[in-house]
Amino acid sequence: MPFGILNFGSFVPPKRDKNPEDKAKALGILERARPSRHDDTLTLATVAALRALEGFDPNDVQALFLGTETPLYAVKPTSVMLGSALGVSPFSQSVDMEFACKSGLIALDVLHSYMEKREGLALSVSADVAEGHPGDPLFYSAGGGAAAFLLGHAKKPLATLNGSLSYNTDRADFWRVHGEKTPRHAGRFSSDSYLHHLETVILAYLKKNNLKLEDYDHVVLHMPNAKLPLRLAKKLGVNQAQLEAGFVVPNMGNAYAAMVPIGFCSVLSKAKAGQRVLLASYGSGAGAISMGFSIN
Repeated sequence: MPFGILNFGSFVPPKRDKNPEDKAKALGILERARPSRHDDTLTLATVAALRALEGFDPNDVQALFLGTETPLYAVKPTSVMLGSALGVSPFSQSVDMEFACKSGLIALDVLHSYMEKREGLALSVSADVAEGHPGDPLFYSAGGGAAAFLLGHAKKPLATLNGSLSYNTDRADFWRVHGEKTPRHAGRFSSDSYLHHLETVILAYLKKNNLKLEDYDHVVLHMPNAKLPLRLAKKLGVNQAQLEAGFVVPNMGNAYAAMVPIGFCSVLSKAKAGQRVLLASYGSGAGAISMGFSIN
């Protein structure tokens, strides 16, 4: 039977901060979904994963991959704690994956390869609580959220993966050293890196698969704010109709690794059978990944 996405779930914290500041408006952030002091990456991930598992037995999950930039501990896997909270069998593969904001799609891509020839269910989760130093542009766009995708074999999965491609180069555009609470960035050089990596990987993916952007009904570009993806979309020729269903950042802010996955969940809730979806996520450091899906 075909292998693909069987179910999905996302969670954006209900507590929202209005953004009257001019700096936030300049980034296109209307509201920020900010986790309360009782929430963290694990709690956000748990809610999203429970939604993806509705109607399924957690004990059938044979692998759980978590993509995050804000794990609870430097040494102690958040994925194992998440699996325990969900009731996933301890005889399963659990992995924390890190590549800045790119890690959410990496988890989904690698998990797909790992489980495609295996029996049982698999759960890909991405979750983050974004952080920024007060006064920095990162502070005004910082949000939080989580997304989860349940993978497995079925006669007709909700969506099937058609392919993926990654592109990476060594750039110091956004970083946080051990012991620092908030990240730092290289200003416009970070923006340039974002645009370069995403444009390169998208065009290369399309060429590799003999496709055009017009072949896709939905396009979800990485959304650190509402300004950069629109700039990239204009350069690539992606229209508003293609962006609309997955363009969630103005009403929640930046959720790091969960940003594109949450946008993908939004698309899955609205897409029709026969449509195609193109995902593209950027990770500082730096790299980008592009993935293509078909809706069944």
